[in-house]
Amino acid sequence: MELLDLPECISSYKILSENTTELTIEVSISVPEDKIHEVFRIRINFDAIIPQVLELDFIIPWDIDRHVSPTNGFFCVAPHLKITSFLVSNSFNKDLYIKQFVIPFLKNQIYYSRNGEWINGEYSHYGKGIIEFYSENVRQSNLQKLIDILEKLLVNRYKYERNYLCFCGSNLKYKNCHLNKTLSQNERLAIQSDIDILKKTKII
Repeated sequence: MELLDLPECISSYKILSENTTELTIEVSISVPEDKIHEVFRIRINFDAIIPQVLELDFIIPWDIDRHVSPTNGFFCVAPHLKITSFLVSNSFNKDLYIKQFVIPFLKNQIYYSRNGEWINGEYSHYGKGIIEFYSENVRQSNLQKLIDILEKLLVNRYKYERNYLCFCGSNLKYKNCHLNKTLSQNERLAIQSDIDILKKTKII
């Protein structure tokens, strides 16, 4: 799911507990016009390559169409590479991650509950969603060609256009983002994971 802040919402969060790898927060979101006030208790495990975000009170259904894993309840707040690149670029700032990804995700969940749709659309699930994410920036939606590009990016053998939006999803041009950066280990793992999923993807 791509995220968009909802201007009519008022949001805040407070920390309930914290240790070196895990954070539990309480997020309050209000929509005064509709007299809506929701409180979510959220646990975030920052020890994983992609932070594992879990809502503790089962307010949001464990449903793939809600971008929540039906197996473990983890949120899919954004494409994995976008999250890892954001965290690396912002020195793994937990507060920024919550404000940039977790709270907008919850706001969109409230919007979906009210309207049955996401305010600004969504990515598909699994391989198709990965293709949609990269095609916006890499400008390649052909499955095999996209896999080739990602494999070359991992070994710095792909000539990426300087004025294209960066492949990481930062919304910055490549020349102002990863042109002069070395991929972090977590970014490499995120790209490799996407490649592995794409290799198992069948486009109908």
